[in-house]
Amino acid sequence: MAREIKVTIRQDGTMMHEVNGVLGQGCFDFAKPLRDLIGNSENRLVKAEFWQTEKATLENREDQA
Repeated sequence: MAREIKVTIRQDGTMMHEVNGVLGQGCFDFAKPLRDLIGNSENRLVKAEFWQTEKATLENREDQA
């Protein structure tokens, strides 16, 4: 999966961003330039990918092969 940041601006002017294609805490580093531009979010939700690591994902792929 390609790494990307999806930005949503709601009608009330609030913004949210979603990081895709980045595992673990690397998503915070990947989104840092965006946060530097627009500021930090008031709320932070992490997806299941946040709790995964690249090593665990590779091991799962090898087990499935």
